[in-house]
Amino acid sequence: MLTGASENSGVRLLTVRELPAALQLSSLAGWNQTAAEWQLLLEVASDSCFCIAVGGVLAATATLIPYGSRLGWIGMVLTHPEFRKRGFARRLLTHCVGHADALGIRTLKLDATEQGQHLYESLGFVPEQTVERWIRSCPPSRERPVSITGKSSLALADDALAFGADRSQLLERLSRHSNCFAAANSYLLSRTGRIYRYLGPCVARDLKTANQLFQLALGNSSERECAWDFLANNHGAKSLAEDLGFGPHRRLLRMSRGEQLRSRDDLIYAIAGFEFG
Repeated sequence: MLTGASENSGVRLLTVRELPAALQLSSLAGWNQTAAEWQLLLEVASDSCFCIAVGGVLAATATLIPYGSRLGWIGMVLTHPEFRKRGFARRLLTHCVGHADALGIRTLKLDATEQGQHLYESLGFVPEQTVERWIRSCPPSRERPVSITGKSSLALADDALAFGADRSQLLERLSRHSNCFAAANSYLLSRTGRIYRYLGPCVARDLKTANQLFQLALGNSSERECAWDFLANNHGAKSLAEDLGFGPHRRLLRMSRGEQLRSRDDLIYAIAGFEFG
């Protein structure tokens, strides 16, 4: 049992050597993240991936990705089952909020589970909208995967317009681990997850273009199941998911703190992930 360990450790930065333990935390929670995605978090936010360790055991984590001073994204709020109900998540989140304030970040956002919503509300976060995860069983493709990589294919200007902040550094790194499908100043990334093939992010100028991108991505998928997270405000994304044979799996609540920052939800057909926004 882990519960007999000392609890005199405070919040500190997550280290590379602790990534296997961090992956274990997200796997225990049933989440889809891979070791590569944890590594990516450290690459884009090395000074704001925090943890609490107890007796040499990684007990809890929380990450903050600064997208300049305009937006900070909180994710990977995890506590080992043996260390729950001890206030570790609150301690880490309070640290993330204080760190963001020190950096001058004007808006914080996160995607909250139902279990975490009360904690986030107590720290000043307010609901924005629902984020839905839909799943589809995909027959393995016999086609050779199509991969188009590079910043030119990611429509970065349109992405910043849609998302509300510059996340080009994240997209560049995500593209290294993804297939990228691009058309008409629109793009869709598709990457391997621990459980599902993950479709997202996707920014598209219209429903027709989004349909083309998703059809292409699904036609080049070798995994048996695909996951797609979209904003409930984008009704076109939901209708497209239905048309392509996806079904609802879970819901999270997008919440924000600080200055209001509205994204162009009509252009965002898939988010990058609950940990990325």
